[in-house]
Amino acid sequence: MRRWLRLVSLVSGLLILAGLATPALAQPEKSESIHIFFSAGCADCWPYVEETLTPALLASGITAESVIHDFTRPGGRR
Repeated sequence: MRRWLRLVSLVSGLLILAGLATPALAQPEKSESIHIFFSAGCADCWPYVEETLTPALLASGITAESVIHDFTRPGGRR
């Protein structure tokens, strides 16, 4: 019985570790672009993107190109 519990614990632990490692391994090493989605219907969104978000990204050392999407337009949701 103890052997069975040990085996179940080991297998469970390995499955948990594999589940935690999978998202990290799926990420590319360095992204070439950052996708920013906003709504043109929001009066504060565009100024926020231009005056706050983009400078904050640059200050954090993120130099990838920002790709801006207006999700209120048909092609902006991709």
